[in-house]
Amino acid sequence: MVLFQDSDNCVELVREMVRGKQTIVLARGIDGSPEAVLIEEYPPPKVDLNISVGPEGLQIAWAAPGSSETRIEQSENCLGHGTEIWVGPLVRGRNGNIRAIFSSLKLYGMTPTLV
Repeated sequence: MVLFQDSDNCVELVREMVRGKQTIVLARGIDGSPEAVLIEEYPPPKVDLNISVGPEGLQIAWAAPGSSETRIEQSENCLGHGTEIWVGPLVRGRNGNIRAIFSSLKLYGMTPTLV
């Protein structure tokens, strides 16, 4: 998932292979400088990702579908509260064995413009 403000400023919550292991990665790009904020191994084959944006910052969460154990982390909202952002799924890479299925994207508290 990506929260995209412009080509230099974004927040990504993604599932990635890091050193041969499935991980959850929270990364941000501020003024063109990328930084990994969180890299955590997460081996279940399927994962639900969630980003909540509020005045206090970002809340990110992930869990295996149907699991009662949800991992939650807090992060500052480096994009700035109240700024216009684009939201969407993000897929990249060349590993044909990794598949991404996006089953839903829910936006609350705003009127989205679909492009």
